[in-house]
Amino acid sequence: MNRNPKGPPDGFVPVGRVGKAHGLKGRFRLQADGLNVERLAPGDPVWLDGLGEAVIETWEPRASFAVVQVDRVRDADHARMLLHHSVYAVVADEDVQPDPEGMPVILNGQPFGEIVRLLGSDASPLVEVDTETVGRILVPAVAPYVHWRPDGLHLEDPPEGLLPS
Repeated sequence: MNRNPKGPPDGFVPVGRVGKAHGLKGRFRLQADGLNVERLAPGDPVWLDGLGEAVIETWEPRASFAVVQVDRVRDADHARMLLHHSVYAVVADEDVQPDPEGMPVILNGQPFGEIVRLLGSDASPLVEVDTETVGRILVPAVAPYVHWRPDGLHLEDPPEGLLPS
C-alpha cells in the first residue's frame, strides 16, 4: 500500500474533499466533486492529501455527501485535521467529469450561462460563469445547492444574494 503523502498513485483521480468529522470514531463527510462516487464501496482504495493511501471501511451515501470511514483514521481529531483535503480514488472512465470549460450552467432548471473556468484553491474552489443576463460571476464549486451532472452545472435554490438580480 502506498503511504507516500506526496501525491496519489497513477490511476487515482480527484473525487472530492474531506468535509466535517462525523461522530467520534474518525468518520467524515466526503463532499463529491461531480463524479459518480456512488460506485465507491467498502474495500476500495482511496488516497487523501496529508494521509496517503487508505481503504474504505464503511460507506454511507447521503443526499449531497457520503459518510466515510477509512482504515487509517480512527478518531474525530484526526478526521478534523484532514478537513478540506482532497480525496482521490480509482473510478471508471465514464464516471470522470469532463473538462468543465464551456459546460452549461442551469439555474433552477433554466439555462443561466456557461462555465468559463475553475478558480480558487482546493479548500475553496470557485466556478467563473458567463451568464446570459449579468455578465461574468463567481459561484462556489462545492455547496449544498451546487450539483455537477453530465448535462452541466446545476444551481438549485441558491441562497438569496448569491446571484445578482
